[in-house]
Amino acid sequence: NGASNYIWNAPNDWTFSSNINSVNMNVGSTSGNVTVSAQNSCGISNTLTLAVNVITVPTQPNVISGNTTLCGGSASTYSIVAVAGASNYTWTLPIDWIGSSSSNTINATAGTTSGAISVTANNTCGSSTAQNLAITINNAPSTPSIINGSTAICENATETYSVNPDPNATNYTWTIPNGWSGSSNSDIISITANTIGGNITVSATNGCGTSTLQTLNVLVTNVPPALDPIIGSTELCAGATTYSVPMMAGAASYEWILPLGWTGTSTTNSIDVTTAAGIGTIEVSAVNGCGNSAPQTLAVNINAVPNVMLDLTPIAIQCSSETAVTLVGGTPAGGTYAGNSVGAGIFNPSLAGVGNHVIQY
Repeated sequence: NGASNYIWNAPNDWTFSSNINSVNMNVGSTSGNVTVSAQNSCGISNTLTLAVNVITVPTQPNVISGNTTLCGGSASTYSIVAVAGASNYTWTLPIDWIGSSSSNTINATAGTTSGAISVTANNTCGSSTAQNLAITINNAPSTPSIINGSTAICENATETYSVNPDPNATNYTWTIPNGWSGSSNSDIISITANTIGGNITVSATNGCGTSTLQTLNVLVTNVPPALDPIIGSTELCAGATTYSVPMMAGAASYEWILPLGWTGTSTTNSIDVTTAAGIGTIEVSAVNGCGNSAPQTLAVNINAVPNVMLDLTPIAIQCSSETAVTLVGGTPAGGTYAGNSVGAGIFNPSLAGVGNHVIQY
């Protein structure tokens, strides 16, 4: 009562303006006393004082401590030094990470995505500038690409197989069928097959783990085994005959080799031949894309016609009314004819050759 105006005071970096019994002040960063006195024409009253503690927005946290390179799915702890004036903290993790905390420490489980961890210090007056830490995630390699290479090879053949390189992989683990040979820890392998096919598998590995397997089934084609014995005569006269072998599973064709002087050709399991006198060996192999079987052989003996010298006395054949006389038999064929088409003629066979001379008239 009796006051005509009021005198207000505050710390130096505060701003205000009032001479009534209330004042709106813009608080500075300095704590201190707010004071007020009442005044009239007779003087100034005693001073009232209110001590005010100024709370500032927390400063930016110091560097975040923790791993900057880790495997996807692994757990790690991150922390900062406590910030003066902070009542709590806000952590932000990369997408697909798991973890939460309101303290200056957080336990986080990494996802598969690299990114930044950030943290702010908070109080009732606001939040600090964020402190960030860049994180690199190394994931276990993904399943290798389809295995490149032939799915059907010959026994004992060497083949190269590969997968597309994975930038996350540090090595590869290959498995091959039993009895095969070859090894590699890269994305490519050279393998020598045995006689039985099977699965080729590969996985990729790095410091963060091993991928699932990629698999390729490979079939092995074997060289045909030795054929069964040749079927056919081993003692015969010169002329035409047939030889054969039983069909062989896995054979695409057959290769025949005949004695010198014989004629005949075939790519099947039988062959028609014309023999020549003498002894020799028939040979046959089964063939496929991987090679020839061991040859099967048959020794043969061709008996010659007896060499008998005949004393043939030329004879003359009188034809009275025919228009032609023809020699149709004998080896070699030959002879001479004298006469005309309607009159009498004389036919004189050649004395050369073996066999009968047959006259047709």
